[in-house]
Amino acid sequence: MTKNVLRSALVIFCLLGVLFVAHLALADSQFGGSLTNPLACPQAGNAPADSLQACAVRVINFLTIIATPIVSIMVLYGGFLMITAAGEPEKFSQGRKTLLYAAIGFAVVLLANGVAGIIQNIFKP
Repeated sequence: MTKNVLRSALVIFCLLGVLFVAHLALADSQFGGSLTNPLACPQAGNAPADSLQACAVRVINFLTIIATPIVSIMVLYGGFLMITAAGEPEKFSQGRKTLLYAAIGFAVVLLANGVAGIIQNIFKP
């Protein structure tokens, strides 16, 4: 049942996002404005301005900022599950998996910056 609730929430979230973008485009066209370039990123690090590289750096930095509190919450939740397991191996195992997945997810976010740097060096002229 929880998988169905999560799927429904994800579908609703995606639909709200699409409606929000459509609303912005409609409001912008009604008032004679123009949509801004989503890739118009200011200079980030040593990446030139308005490049895909600058946008990737900004996205990775944003993900790092967002991932830190999420990982902290997931570690607390996993520890809470383990402490309150009261001898139930299923609950203890669920808490351990939560801690493991939080650590793996955070490692992926941290490695994203390194992978982006490696790819940048490979394709550097």
